[in-house]
Amino acid sequence: MASDYPILRIWQTNQEDDTGDGQVDLAAGGEQVLVLRPHMTVEILPLSRGEYTLLQCLAAGASLGTACDMAFSQETALDLVGVLQKHIRHASLVAFQVGEA
Repeated sequence: MASDYPILRIWQTNQEDDTGDGQVDLAAGGEQVLVLRPHMTVEILPLSRGEYTLLQCLAAGASLGTACDMAFSQETALDLVGVLQKHIRHASLVAFQVGEA
């Protein structure tokens, strides 16, 4: 999910266990997040622009190569290995296919 607003901070501020001051600076800019529901709990992962682009491209059916090209066009310093490990660990990437679909 992408927003022009700091959606992760807005969500965190509205949680019972938030220890912050309850303030959200809406002018802080937008964020991209991935919402996961492991075991019916809510987990929200912040995403960099390149990471978000990679996941969006893969979700749309792009090949890994094309998705990587698009991601690097948004974030040249993207740690691709780290991003793939993170999403395999969180089960937001669960299957790979070699060759034509």
